[in-house]
Amino acid sequence: MLNGAFYKNMLSALEVSRSEALEKKAHNLKVRYAIDEDAVSIKIHATNKTEAINMLVDSLKDNPNIEYLEAFRKAVFASEAESSTGIADGIALPHAKSSVVKKSVIAVATLDTPIDFESQDGKAVDTLFMIASPEDADAHLSVIGKLGLILNEAANVRAIKEVTNTLDLVDLIGKAEKNAIAAG
Repeated sequence: MLNGAFYKNMLSALEVSRSEALEKKAHNLKVRYAIDEDAVSIKIHATNKTEAINMLVDSLKDNPNIEYLEAFRKAVFASEAESSTGIADGIALPHAKSSVVKKSVIAVATLDTPIDFESQDGKAVDTLFMIASPEDADAHLSVIGKLGLILNEAANVRAIKEVTNTLDLVDLIGKAEKNAIAAG
């Protein structure tokens, strides 16, 4: 008969390996798979930055990776108060790291009319990618970095702004990410 302690040690080692593999996988999360398809809104109307952010947060209400929506909302507005997330060319990346987020999630909205977002380049925003990340800084930076690679290509930005339905947007992001990684 084999020793029970051996099996216990083996199970413990397997659990550690599994945890390390899951952690590594979280850092390699593809943007396409972080997008919550139920939180993609095309050509919606928002009159200002606060309304747009609230609409994006609300679009994540049924996402199982956000444990407490109001705490996440508060974190997004706190991040936005530190510095506007309007980056350039009509794009904003409102984001927050929070303990109420289990796994990185992205909500996307294109607007029917651009709004002032206090962007660094002074341009009004018509495309938003809201990033919800766990407290893990590496996972947060990884998602932002990968999204940045996609948005760095003018053709991708143009195509995203012209998309007319959710599935096309998600497909476009997946292809653009694949191309960015291949060019990488």
